[in-house]
Amino acid sequence: MHKIDLPLYYATSDSPGGPLVILKPDVEEYADHIARDENGAPTVGGRIGQFIGSMILLAMFLYFWFAV
Repeated sequence: MHKIDLPLYYATSDSPGGPLVILKPDVEEYADHIARDENGAPTVGGRIGQFIGSMILLAMFLYFWFAV
């Protein structure tokens, strides 16, 4: 799916020839926060870090759900 370059469209919307429409390819950026080795498999340290982060997130959610 392509997206219209809106800043360029708005900048040229008042031109006598009409606005300039350029379609940009839609880039889906995915942030993979787990550490991986050269083969792409998650490392043990990456799994431990992801587990600790998930437990901190769960603890914060439960704290604010029940305590506040």
